[in-house]
Amino acid sequence: MADSAVAWQTCTAKGCIGVHLPSGGKCWAHANNSDLGAALKQLGQDGRLNARGVPITKNLLERLLAAAPHNEHGRPVLEDAEFSRATFRDDAWFLEVVFEGDAHFAGAIFRGNADFSDATFNRIAEFGSVTFQDFAAFTRTTFKDARFGQTAFQGEVAFSGATFQDDAAFFHAVFQDDAWFFGTIFQRDADFDGATFQGAARFDETTFQRARQLGPMLVRKSLVLDQAVF
Repeated sequence: MADSAVAWQTCTAKGCIGVHLPSGGKCWAHANNSDLGAALKQLGQDGRLNARGVPITKNLLERLLAAAPHNEHGRPVLEDAEFSRATFRDDAWFLEVVFEGDAHFAGAIFRGNADFSDATFNRIAEFGSVTFQDFAAFTRTTFKDARFGQTAFQGEVAFSGATFQDDAAFFHAVFQDDAWFFGTIFQRDADFDGATFQGAARFDETTFQRARQLGPMLVRKSLVLDQAVF
């Protein structure tokens, strides 16, 4: 039965809002082996992953990425990735994943460490209203169009060495610990309008190729712009 608060048909497991798989009526987390196996096989064929609202463990995420198609460099490739309102119950590792289509994480919750280091987002990376409860890493990550509006970073976050090829939106984001943008490249606008940094906001050696404005934003500890280039 559909949950009135979501826009998809939900899992039949009690209290679960995860989108159900094509067979069996349950989500990735609650499906039986037969239905799960069929869905993993389909994922391997088309690279389309719909895990909206699903409670995802580290083990389940590893199975999903292992089943996805891989490119010639051995990197998992997702043609479309839907993780809106998913809950990552422990560490979530998306290292080197290639997101060919849109990647939606809006409203998701990451309870453990979240690591997207060396990942590539070739279209929209939607992280609006996401909650990162622990450390979040986007080190050397490449973004086409990144949306982090109203995102809550409760632990440290590192965007060191990341490249934003299109607009980067961090409006009204809240950084409760230190935020590292060391060596980051913003090729177009960098929107931090209304963002709050409770710790340090470090933009050491950051390059703003076209951005004419960085705020207004509130930094309570220290704002570091050493060797930044505008």
